[in-house]
Amino acid sequence: MLFPYPQSVELKTGIRGGTVRRESAPGLVRPDEYEIVMKEDESLIRSASASGFFYAEKTLKNLPAGQIGRIHDWADVPLRIQMIDLKRIDWNFDYLLSLFPLFAEFKINACLIEYEDKFPYRFTDRIAVPAAFTREQLLELKRVAKENHVELIPLVQCFSHWEYILKHDAFAGIREDQVNVSQGCPLNPGTFEVFRSMLGEILELHDDCRFVHIGGDEARLLGHCPECAEKVRREGVEKLYGDYLERAIDEVNAHGRTPLFWADFFWHHEAPLIRGNCIAVDWEYAPRAFRSDKTYIGIDTLEYGGARNPRYAPYLKPSDADRTIFAFPHLLWLRDHGYRAFGAGYVNSSENILAHAVAAAEEKCPAVLATYWASFASLTPPTALYPWRICGIARLGAAAWNSRYEQENQKTFHRRLAEKMGEPAEMEVMYRQMDNQGTMIAPMRYRTAPVAAGGRYAFLGRKAQFDYQMQKLFGDRPLLPESAYEMLPLGSAKNSTLNFEIGNEECKFTIGRLNFMPQGRFICSGSPFLLEDGVAVYGSFPGQTTPAGIVLEVKEKKHPDFISVIQSLVGSAAENRTLGVCILHYRDGSESVPLVMHRNLGNWWAIENEGELQIAFSNIEYLDEPPRTRLGLHCWNCVNPHPERELLRIEFKMTDSAVVALAAVTLQENAAGSIPEAVAELAAKSEELEQLAGEFRNEIAQYVGPGSIGELETMAFSSQRTYLESMKRFLS
Repeated sequence: MLFPYPQSVELKTGIRGGTVRRESAPGLVRPDEYEIVMKEDESLIRSASASGFFYAEKTLKNLPAGQIGRIHDWADVPLRIQMIDLKRIDWNFDYLLSLFPLFAEFKINACLIEYEDKFPYRFTDRIAVPAAFTREQLLELKRVAKENHVELIPLVQCFSHWEYILKHDAFAGIREDQVNVSQGCPLNPGTFEVFRSMLGEILELHDDCRFVHIGGDEARLLGHCPECAEKVRREGVEKLYGDYLERAIDEVNAHGRTPLFWADFFWHHEAPLIRGNCIAVDWEYAPRAFRSDKTYIGIDTLEYGGARNPRYAPYLKPSDADRTIFAFPHLLWLRDHGYRAFGAGYVNSSENILAHAVAAAEEKCPAVLATYWASFASLTPPTALYPWRICGIARLGAAAWNSRYEQENQKTFHRRLAEKMGEPAEMEVMYRQMDNQGTMIAPMRYRTAPVAAGGRYAFLGRKAQFDYQMQKLFGDRPLLPESAYEMLPLGSAKNSTLNFEIGNEECKFTIGRLNFMPQGRFICSGSPFLLEDGVAVYGSFPGQTTPAGIVLEVKEKKHPDFISVIQSLVGSAAENRTLGVCILHYRDGSESVPLVMHRNLGNWWAIENEGELQIAFSNIEYLDEPPRTRLGLHCWNCVNPHPERELLRIEFKMTDSAVVALAAVTLQENAAGSIPEAVAELAAKSEELEQLAGEFRNEIAQYVGPGSIGELETMAFSSQRTYLESMKRFLS
């Protein structure tokens, strides 16, 4: 299967000779350009570069037997960069090495690799984890990459996304904030020294690399510490950020390399701050076509025919014929302001990667990047394992090589990919199902029933089906009679509606990809809930002015056995820990139940136990403008420790730095006599879950180290186990 498809193909039936001859062709100067002339006696490969000969031989090997003719081929985009992110999970080193021959098959010729805590630093023993690679292993990785014509580009974050460093008390002195450990202080000399030390050791190993990525994205704490706040007051946040980044750029330049940096700072700040030899990487994950009726720049939406945005109006390239605009105007804005720039898409969506690749070809960009994030920060849960992102990886190679062909043949992409991977064309259903998905480890939400087909991704299909069945379990009817429930109204506790301000801070709820909060009665986990036109937001987090807690009055069910809550955590990246309490106020005293916020409760992309329900919540963190932090609602159940005592009020209160949005609370009495059919169904699902969990451990052992198998299995199934156990108690 010819994948990527060559630029020019002229083939006919014939018996191709077994001899292959090479010939230098200085005139073939386009990126990786080559020519293959196939005759009965021999095949002639012509190119002016080693990479051209390399890719020509790949193409020749994949040509159908019994054909002769001519192929003339080259890449539309010179540098086709696929990212590998080593954070959070332990990698199986043999699997990591196997990726470079795979990249070569897709004609991907560069790899951005973020080592994070997997690099064996010598200047400190606090960063590298036990599963870090050895220097010998990394030298082997370099050798295999070079053998497959893949250029390595190390990513060394210069001060943001430093959770893996700043979580250690040894580095507490350089934190910008002692609660949120994501960023080093740009004015503290120790921050730059840590960056300089990491950079030096990584470049010592990557002594032949041309580029180094220094990150710099999502620096949301700028100006938080007193010294930085004073500089922002005097000179502006642009100066604080620009001065530090320029220093990092100069350091990379001093090593004779060209630095790359993420360009999202310029979504919100217009002043071009950074000079010198550097490249801005414009990451945009929302666009699904390089031209569309609307596009997104960070949190801003630009539409054809909408109000003219003075900043981007010159770069929208509107077409009256089809009423579309160019999807990546920020890329052109960067170039117009003196930066070398290229775009970066997100590998979980092959459509987004296609859009970036086509834009790169159209705008003659030197490179296009497909990012892969093992997690979105070092202290947050993993998202998806690398092999499950195959669609985006393959689309990068195919579209950045021949963008015209991929545009014209979008509908056949998944079928062609299945055939490229050695599977029957009908297996395209599995590739299509994996594409354009969020997290794929924790349980996902599906609007239609997934397919479980065969092939190399058969397990993923079975897990998707199980997640869907669990999502539908007891989701369409209450398990108890109406008399067993009391749905508590939020009443005066509501402090956020579709458009509300708390203090001077704006809270907005917007429609997500699933149904917006359906007002009225809603069935979740077999219990009815009353959803109103707002929620109660409570807690404590830097920048928030929400109340610390809220109180709801009990009217009818004075002796409930269970309390069920629909809520979500925002404003904290904490893992499993008790962030607050649910205080049950009885007539004769009170009792506190820990409000444990599980890892996945804050993940809007992995909504659980609540049917078709998703909202988005804008909360203030450390930005001048509120970020659009999306929020999924989750169901939390607790047992009333004293159902024999008369319950008067329920209080929810944060005891740590976090903010919670509370949407509904329901009290229910014991299910006397239970429901035999439901009990049997729960037992069957529990047995199925444990069998699937065993298969999951075997499946992921191919890709991850033994230290991560337990954590990933817990992430994949613990919430479902908890749900099944809570439902068993509910019905007992």
